[in-house]
Amino acid sequence: RGRLSAYTRTPEYPKLLSGMVDLASSTLGASLRIRARAEDVTLLPAPAQKLVDRKAPLTTLGGIVAETPDGARAMNMTFEELLRLREDRLREILSR
Repeated sequence: RGRLSAYTRTPEYPKLLSGMVDLASSTLGASLRIRARAEDVTLLPAPAQKLVDRKAPLTTLGGIVAETPDGARAMNMTFEELLRLREDRLREILSR
């Protein structure tokens, strides 16, 4: 978790956020609502900044949650969720 927190301060992190927005847009459609940490909003691509729900910032290590305007479909790409989804694989790698 410490490394993930440090990663959010690297030049690569905005590129990762941009990739997450692109993936969400191609999966859910161009009309999105995005939630991000308050400190990450300015790191998002300019068009995506307009889609951020600033009233509900995320309290997470990093990443975004993207959803359709009606909230029917969502993609949770927060670091915590990505770790949870890959927990078994990470344990396998770390046990070597």
